Amino acid sequence: MRKNIEFKRLPIKGVEIKHCSYSEQSYKEHLHEELSIGYIEEGSTLVGFGGKDYLFTQGDGIIIPPYVSHICRPSDVDRWRFVMMYIDVSYIDCVNHHFKPRKLSAVELARFNDFLACLAEKHTDFELENALVELLVECMLNDGRSVTFTRNRALEDIYNYIKCNYLESITLESLERTFNINKFSIIRGFKSLYNTTPSSFQLQLKVSYSKGLLARGMNIVDACHEAGFYDQAHFTREFKKAHGKTPLQYQKDIVK
Repeated sequence: MRKNIEFKRLPIKGVEIKHCSYSEQSYKEHLHEELSIGYIEEGSTLVGFGGKDYLFTQGDGIIIPPYVSHICRPSDVDRWRFVMMYIDVSYIDCVNHHFKPRKLSAVELARFNDFLACLAEKHTDFELENALVELLVECMLNDGRSVTFTRNRALEDIYNYIKCNYLESITLESLERTFNINKFSIIRGFKSLYNTTPSSFQLQLKVSYSKGLLARGMNIVDACHEAGFYDQAHFTREFKKAHGKTPLQYQKDIVK
């Protein structure tokens, strides 16, 4: 049994991940300056807020606002693993929202796991940040408090921009700067209008483009890089999701 606490800084500015396994760390009352979102992988704990204890067990997620004092009391430190993400408050200062401490809903937890999967599979920074903002938007909408999103015609311009530049490097920061609309409004509005996120839309266009390259006989490695994928395993997964076959299987079928 490996006892360990490990922090990892993510490519998204102001965001880091903590993995804790069977640690004997002292769990005293404390607070974080960041917004904290976590998931219990094994075991259970009582989390105290304002003198009241709430039970969180394996599979539960939790959100803790910045500067909220709390204390964790694991039932058994030898059966205790969790992952926690810390998000600097400057990252969400573009929306009118204040979180409250609570258990994550099933949908929020699914979004959190989607984000962790993107991180583990080494998706692009654009895809990773899209997954993070989707999670935060879901948390805002389920929080029972006011959320202010800007909706404007820039969303259609963003759609057309990605359509014309999908082979280029695109980030939420560059879209914010170019179209003067914050990242939360981009994700929320884009998904509402087009039933997808900007990064997923770009990814679909890249996969579609690679399909044409393969059909013309380009080898898989070159098609992967030409379509803007830097990891062949990622390319293969996304191609199979879209077409039901790996790039190699597709090419064997289509190129006679």
